[in-house]
Amino acid sequence: MVGPLLRSLCSTAARKSLSSSSSFSANYRKSLLFSRSTRFTRLFSSAAETATSPSTADASGTVVDPSRLRNVAVIAHVDHGKTTLMDRLLRQCGADIPHERALDSITLERERGITIASKVTSIPWKGNELNMVDTPGHAYFGGEVERVVGMVEGAILVVDAGEGPLAQTKFVLAKALKYGLRPLLLLNKVDRSTVTEERCSEVESLVFDLFANLGATEEQLEFPVLYASAKEGWASSTYTKKPSEDAWNMSDLLDAIIRHVPPPKSSLDAPFQMLVSMMERDNYVCRILTGRINSGILQLGDKVHGLQITDSGTVKTEEGKLPISLAHSASSQVNLEESIREAVEDKAYTKIPDLLNASKKSCQYPNTFLFLSTFSESHKIRVIDDILQSFIPIRPRFRPHLAYSSLLSYTLEGPNPLPLALAIVQRMLRSGCLPAPQTHLTLSKAWLDRRKQSQTVHRILSEMNSIGYSLDCGTCNYLILSLCKVDHITEAAEVLSGMGTTGCIPDLDSYGTLVGEMSELRMTNQVVETVKEMVGVHLLNPRKETVVKAVNAMRANREIWRAVEMIEFLENEGVGVGFGAYESVLEGCLEVRQFVLAGKFVVRMTERGFIPYIRVRQRVFEGLVTIGETELASVVRQRFAELKS
Repeated sequence: MVGPLLRSLCSTAARKSLSSSSSFSANYRKSLLFSRSTRFTRLFSSAAETATSPSTADASGTVVDPSRLRNVAVIAHVDHGKTTLMDRLLRQCGADIPHERALDSITLERERGITIASKVTSIPWKGNELNMVDTPGHAYFGGEVERVVGMVEGAILVVDAGEGPLAQTKFVLAKALKYGLRPLLLLNKVDRSTVTEERCSEVESLVFDLFANLGATEEQLEFPVLYASAKEGWASSTYTKKPSEDAWNMSDLLDAIIRHVPPPKSSLDAPFQMLVSMMERDNYVCRILTGRINSGILQLGDKVHGLQITDSGTVKTEEGKLPISLAHSASSQVNLEESIREAVEDKAYTKIPDLLNASKKSCQYPNTFLFLSTFSESHKIRVIDDILQSFIPIRPRFRPHLAYSSLLSYTLEGPNPLPLALAIVQRMLRSGCLPAPQTHLTLSKAWLDRRKQSQTVHRILSEMNSIGYSLDCGTCNYLILSLCKVDHITEAAEVLSGMGTTGCIPDLDSYGTLVGEMSELRMTNQVVETVKEMVGVHLLNPRKETVVKAVNAMRANREIWRAVEMIEFLENEGVGVGFGAYESVLEGCLEVRQFVLAGKFVVRMTERGFIPYIRVRQRVFEGLVTIGETELASVVRQRFAELKS
């Protein structure tokens, strides 16, 4: 199945001769190739990761010498520290990573704490470009390793110094040796108390035996050994458990890569060819293919063909031009922020979503709107307002999602986040985008900080009018939800009460959110008061699921009489109460052995056409008989008979 998916791209543009001073290679550069044969722009391929042509030059405009490129895969058994090692290497080379496991960008990877798909990034070191590939360690995803090792000239074999080589270590090493790679051995986690120098020597011998058993050549058997603690962020060419302060870094490992891994070999004068080995899908730029460029060069505007190898020969499947190029580089943050700054200065705000979306697969960047801090407060607000207004006509509406998130994150991290942050939340919600979950924490903190300054809810909410925005229910509801998420229920209730003073009338979502959170915390007194205010003052009928949550809270507190009273209040106000609420109250009566109350409630329930579940009916009848309430038991039984149940 892999064979038909591997494609080579052949450039039909005229090849320009390059001098040795400006020659470059093309391994691991992701350059977006778009087809213009249709009315829409469609991505159909990508070159490899590192800049390789005038269109893929570095930030200074200088092309990369192929002798300064190193293509390396990080391979290991699961949980031996590959992704943590990548984090430390990125930080060593200047990348500002906001959290651990930065390359694990898939949601499932973060939930399970494992790497599922290979990730590519490029980091600079002493004038060289190191194209690093983080690979999965779990046996289920071994196919990712097979595809990657054919794209590199070297590999770092990471082995837990405590556990030694395990099953997947043998698998990934076999693939690396098969492709003729000369792996470096990195004994990780040597900082643990159970790891001694003797243990490291023992693990080194086990790895040597593994090399020999897998048929390694004499050259491959002469692998260098390094000792590291990826968690603490250091690597050493000699055994130590605590390096000196000036050696507390990854320099030894990076230097070993430069010395031990050979640079790529490529013919720059031959036609451009690339073998695709990884495919991915992006909501903004469609299909992305990653692979290894075997020969030639690629420049902006070059025409390329997609070729597929079949049983009958090579078939041309697609063609297009290269109008834009990108790189997964730890240093490309500078280019991205400069591009966004230029878009802001030129008032070409509609370019911002595309710039961020195209770069979102890279290592996790710091906020790219930090340059706005150099503006005066009034100018910054005006610029952000212009940006928000320019996003309104963009289609599809979710396209500016990343731009909204970055703007909101930047604003909430600033000294005066409100009311501007509320305006961004408003525009974000109206576009159908949801802020990131951590926004609940930062937004509630910003709100509480303002409230500590003795400012009223009315004053803070009204400030939106001063920057040209009108408060709406959606924005207030999100603020209420944020405060509830951090257990500031009383403050959320204050916001709900203050909405009316600003001309924004609370809706079902406003009350539903507050009642739901109060119910989870079993704040039954506040639940009853809020429901009565909702129905009696604002004439809003609560949703059935909201009533069920309130009843369940009272049932959990064994306050079943309060639940019955609330149901009666809602019925008297003409509010339809669903079967779920009735059934929950009835089961609550049985739990506290209030059989008489249960019998009367069954009669009320059946009058409205609801029939309890059969097991509940039996328990009500048997309970009434047990306490001698035979007359009420007969009435209940007669009601069931009339309903043919």
